[in-house]
Amino acid sequence: MHYILYHLELVWAFVRGKDEALYHIDATPRGLKLSFLAILIVEPLGLFYAALFGHLDRVLLFREGGFSYYILQLFLDWGLAPLLFFAFCTAFGFRDRLIPLIVSYNWLSVIVLMITLLPGALMTSNMVGVGMALMLMVAVYGFAIWVSYRLYRFVLECPPTMALGLSILLLILSIASAVILSDITETLT
Repeated sequence: MHYILYHLELVWAFVRGKDEALYHIDATPRGLKLSFLAILIVEPLGLFYAALFGHLDRVLLFREGGFSYYILQLFLDWGLAPLLFFAFCTAFGFRDRLIPLIVSYNWLSVIVLMITLLPGALMTSNMVGVGMALMLMVAVYGFAIWVSYRLYRFVLECPPTMALGLSILLLILSIASAVILSDITETLT
């Protein structure tokens, strides 16, 4: 537990503007494996969020025939980004920074989720109007792009346009996978 809290503290410091905190992250092959422990925080938080707002029926894990699709969801949520990072780092010569990038990204996913839960809850519960929900959604996506951009610039030391492009590409893939999973959820009984 100390290991998880330590890494969450490091990425929280990064979000607050202390980039050098990422120098202390466990960017070893062992740290790469352990960074996927973030799943043990993010997935239960997602289930809690769904239960809190009455959306458990939309969780693939609880749908009839949804377990295999839940495995697909886990792959899209936790495997797609590392594969994209591998292709990107190979193509642009950043292979030596691949493990620090994946490790940092995995732990940062927990912080980004926690920060975006409140605006998401306001939108999901219809506590705000359509206009305000749209503004909150833009703010959430803007925050995700900004934090990702900073992460890629720091870890990869790449040009700003490359970091921004990678941030936008990953956001588009994340939205596309969410739409695909939502369509799958609709088809299951």
